[in-house]
Amino acid sequence: MNKVVMVTLLLAACAKSPSEPTAAASAAPGATPTGTLTPTTPAPAPVASSDPEAARWSKLAERLSAHDTEDLPDHDTLAAFPDAAEGLLWLATHDDALFVRARALDAIGVLGAPDAADVLAKALADGTQASSVRVAAVIGLGRLKGRDAAVTTLLGAVEDVDLRVAEQAVTLLPASARPALAAIAQKPTLAPEIRAKIAALP
Repeated sequence: MNKVVMVTLLLAACAKSPSEPTAAASAAPGATPTGTLTPTTPAPAPVASSDPEAARWSKLAERLSAHDTEDLPDHDTLAAFPDAAEGLLWLATHDDALFVRARALDAIGVLGAPDAADVLAKALADGTQASSVRVAAVIGLGRLKGRDAAVTTLLGAVEDVDLRVAEQAVTLLPASARPALAAIAQKPTLAPEIRAKIAALP
């Protein structure tokens, strides 16, 4: 048999033999093919908190979680909640959501309870709090402009090391505090950005 015939027969035999199955084809039905990512297991649904205090103030927290700031509760809405001042203080110090804690501090100023200035001053003085939470405390104090304690705390905040806090304090101080603010602006230790903010006041 010549070589041409032998090669032809070999090629014919190879063409008839079944091809090797691929890894994906040979895998068991439903198996994840090699080289692809396994789908992530969906996270379990949130479980309601077992904390009785969290449950007690859940409705108030829900109102503070409004998507639009225009839907946040005003003074009358807050006052309609039983023990609203107590609830806002609890949410400001215990809620898991940072933005709820911040909004609770602002709402303390909106509600304007007798001890609001002291509560907000304490929150502002807590250096372990996130910047956004301390700024919210300043905003809450700004809603109490008629109270000497609030103005005093805001003047102190002008020299805060957090520029966001200091800038907000400058913006929210009443006109009656301008002489004290001008004196602070002369301090060599004051941040240049804050000095410029004071100089730019109308």
